[in-house]
Amino acid sequence: MKKAKSYSFLVKNLGKLFTLVSIPWVLAALVAIILSFAFVKIPAYRISTDVDIEIKNDFGGRFRTYADLDRDNKPDKVVFDNSDCNLAGVGVYFQTGKILQWNFKGEFPDSHSSFFTLNQEEDGGVSLHLFVKSHDSLFLYSINEFDSVRYNKPPVFISRLGLRNGNSDLCVVQPRWVDMDNDGFNELVFGLNSGFGKWPRKMFIYSFERNELKSMKDNMHYLKSYYIVDLNNDMKLEIIPEGYASDNISDSVYRFHDRSCWMMVLDKDLNYLFEPIEFQGKYKNLHPFILKNDLGQPELFASFSQPIDGKTLTKVYHFDKDGKYALMDSLRYDYLELNFQNNNGYIERIILKGEFLYMHTNKGFDKLETTFIPTEIVMMPGYSFTFDMDNDGEQEILAYSEKIGELAVIRSDWKTYTSIPWNLTPDYCISILKTNDNPVICIHSSGKSGFITYAQNPHYIFRFLYYLAIYLFVLGFIYLVRWIQKKQLEKQNAVLKKLEELQLKLTKTRLDSHFTFNVLNSVIISIGQGRKDEAEKQLREFARMYRYLLSKAECVVVTLESELSFVDSYLLLENFRFDNRYEIVKETSTDIDLSIPIPKLIVQTLVENAIKHGLYNKEGNGKIILRAFQNNHHIQIDVEDNGIGRDAAQHLSPESSGLGFKMLHQILELYHKTSGIQIKCLVEDLKDEDQMASGTRVSLMVPLP
Repeated sequence: MKKAKSYSFLVKNLGKLFTLVSIPWVLAALVAIILSFAFVKIPAYRISTDVDIEIKNDFGGRFRTYADLDRDNKPDKVVFDNSDCNLAGVGVYFQTGKILQWNFKGEFPDSHSSFFTLNQEEDGGVSLHLFVKSHDSLFLYSINEFDSVRYNKPPVFISRLGLRNGNSDLCVVQPRWVDMDNDGFNELVFGLNSGFGKWPRKMFIYSFERNELKSMKDNMHYLKSYYIVDLNNDMKLEIIPEGYASDNISDSVYRFHDRSCWMMVLDKDLNYLFEPIEFQGKYKNLHPFILKNDLGQPELFASFSQPIDGKTLTKVYHFDKDGKYALMDSLRYDYLELNFQNNNGYIERIILKGEFLYMHTNKGFDKLETTFIPTEIVMMPGYSFTFDMDNDGEQEILAYSEKIGELAVIRSDWKTYTSIPWNLTPDYCISILKTNDNPVICIHSSGKSGFITYAQNPHYIFRFLYYLAIYLFVLGFIYLVRWIQKKQLEKQNAVLKKLEELQLKLTKTRLDSHFTFNVLNSVIISIGQGRKDEAEKQLREFARMYRYLLSKAECVVVTLESELSFVDSYLLLENFRFDNRYEIVKETSTDIDLSIPIPKLIVQTLVENAIKHGLYNKEGNGKIILRAFQNNHHIQIDVEDNGIGRDAAQHLSPESSGLGFKMLHQILELYHKTSGIQIKCLVEDLKDEDQMASGTRVSLMVPLP
C-alpha cells in the first residue's frame, strides 16, 4: 500500500515537474545554464599568445630572449650562441631592422638560460649582463648601450673554475637583481655551482655602483637554488641556499661537502647567520620554507627528504634565529614537494599527495581547494616560476605540465587557474619583458618563440550579460520553434480538412439517391421473380457497405484489407444490377501485407470508373480484374477492364466531368503532403492485336514502409 502511494506521489510530482519544464522561460533557463557551464566559459583571467616563427637570417643560437633595448615599447630579439672557435656571441635584432652583434673570448656556461640577465635601469633602459667562461676563469660582461658594439665597461672577474678533464661543468644559479643593503640600488645576486669540477659552489653579490664583488667564504654542497627573505623581520634580507647531497666530492675536499645537506642562512655580506647545520646522508634533499607563527612573524623550517623503498621519508625541522633546531614530525609520504616564494617573501611549502595539494602551515597541513587536477599540472622544479604577471602586486605561478602539454598560470589563492596548449622542451628560455602595460613573458623553445601576456579578462565583468544573451537567444529559439510548429500544424490541419472534405464527397457519391434507388430496385426485381435468396444477399451486402461507410466516416486512411473488402461488396451489388454481365477476377498475392494503410475509397473509385466508363457501353459481357501484389519496394494494385477504352468513353459521354478521377488525384496529393508517402497512379490504355482499344488498366503504386 505504501509503495503504491509512493509511486502515485512520484508520478504526480513528475507530472508537475514536466509541466513546469514545458513552460518556455523555464525551459530556456535550464538550457541556457547547461550551455553556459558546458560551452561558454568566461574566466576571470586569460592568457594571450603570439608565436613568432624562427627568423631565417639570424645566426640561430642555443637560447634567445626578448627585451625592449631601444625603448620603443616593442620587443627586440636577443640571441646567444657558442661558436666552434672559442667565441661566445650575442646578436640583437631590433624591430627597426637594425642588427648588432658582440663576440666574447670564451663560451657561455652550459647552464640553461641563467648565463645572462637583464636589468631594468632607473631611467627606463635595459642593460644586458652575461657570464662568460674563458679557460679556467669566469667573467661578467655588461652591455648598457645598444647603439654600437663597443663594451661600456671592462669585464669583471668573478672566480677561478675547477676543471675536470680540462673542462668546467659550471652553471650559474638564478641571477637576480635585489637591493640587498637598502641603498636604493639593485645588486646582482647569483650562485655558482659545479659538479665534478669541484668549485666554485658559492653565493655571490656584485654591486655595479661600488664595483664590489662579495662571495661566501667556503664552498658548499651542490647548490640547486636559493631564496631571499627577511627572516628576522628587521628590514634586512637574508639568503637561504637550497642544496642536494649529490655525492660528487669527498668530505675531505670541502668543509661543507656534498655527502650531506647543510642548513645555511647568509646575511647581506654573505656571512653565516649561524653555523651551518649538517644533515647526513647521500642523495638527500633539504628544502627550506618559512611559515608564519601565531603572531604573524616568520619562522624557518626545512624538510629533509630521502627516498626509501619507492617512497619518501621526510623529516620536518624548525630552526630558531640562533640555529637551534627541533624535529617537528617524521612521516613517510609518497608525494611531490614544491616550494614557492610568495609576494610577502615567505617560502610556501606545497605537497602533492594523491590527487590533492596541501599547504604546510604552523598548525599542520591545509588542503587546497583547487579548480584543476594537480596530478596533471605537475610543477616540477625547473618548470615552475613565480613572478607578478599582471602588475597587481601578487606573485603568480607559471607552471608547465609535460603530461598534458599545457602552460598554466595559477594565482596565489591556488583556485584561479588559466592554461593554454604549449610544447616546452628542455632547451627552453624564459624572460620577462616589462612594457607600459602588463609584463610580456617571452618563451623560446624548439626553434620557436612565443609571447605570453596574462591579465584580467575584460569580458569577465560582463559575463552575466553574456549569460542573459544566451538565455534570450534560447528563449527566442524556443518561441521560434513553437511558432514554426504551430504554422506547420495549421497547414497540416488545413490539408487534413481538405482531404476529409474530398473523401466526404466521395462517400456521398457512393451513397447518393440514384445508387441507392438502383440497389433497392434490383432487390425488388429479385423478390418479384422469386429470387428471395439473391435479394437477401443484395440487402446484406448493401447493409455491409452502409455500415463500412458510416463507421469509417471520420477516417482518412484505412487498411488495404478493409478497402478490398468494401470493393468486393460494391462489385457484387453492381453485378446484381446488371444481371451478372461482368466477370469479376480477384488476384491477391498471399505474401503482401494487407495491413498497409491507404487513403479511403481510392480503389473503389477506380473500380467505379472502370464500370461506368469502360464496361457500361460495351456490347456483350465485360470483365474486371482486381490484382494486388508486391512489385519491388511497392504494393501494386491493378484495376483492369476489357471495356471500350478511354477515347471511346469520352466520345460517347462528352458531358462527363471526370470529377471522381480528379478528386482521386487531389486525395493522393494531399495524402503525400500529410504523411510523406507518395502513392503513384499509372494509367495504361490496352490494345488488341489489331491495335484497337481493348480496355484500360489503372495501377496504384503504394510504397512499402
